[in-house]
Amino acid sequence: MTQGNGDGTLDGIRDFTPEVAAPIRFRVWDDVYEAARELPAGTLMDFIALADRFRGSGTETDGGQAVGLFTELFDLVLLPASAELFRLRLRDLQKPVPTSKLPEIVTWLFEEYSGRPLEQPPPSPDGPGPDGTSSTAAAPSPASTPAVSAPTAS
Repeated sequence: MTQGNGDGTLDGIRDFTPEVAAPIRFRVWDDVYEAARELPAGTLMDFIALADRFRGSGTETDGGQAVGLFTELFDLVLLPASAELFRLRLRDLQKPVPTSKLPEIVTWLFEEYSGRPLEQPPPSPDGPGPDGTSSTAAAPSPASTPAVSAPTAS
């Protein structure tokens, strides 16, 4: 018989096994897609890096690159049957995943995995903003921003 130690351990072993949770689900048309609820740390980092590439690519990404990027992004998080259907729908003429919805889905998934909203880059107005400053006037350069470090124990 095993005994708990009152400190969250069982026989001196702390158990960090997560509870099994239902997948993240979303719908496009009448297709319901399922994504893993919990991502391995390395996969989450890959997803974030790809999402950043997508966000930074703007209009410079050609169609083939964009499809490849979205395929790679969704292959990381969608469960196998959903990933297969999603890839088909990216080129489906009758029930496509709308191009206009792809950034919205990526943003929503990012928020689901990170537990926080994805910060959108500020708009770049052609002239000064309502307060008379440009969108880059208030942003300090990385070189002028002091680094903050945590105090160390002596």
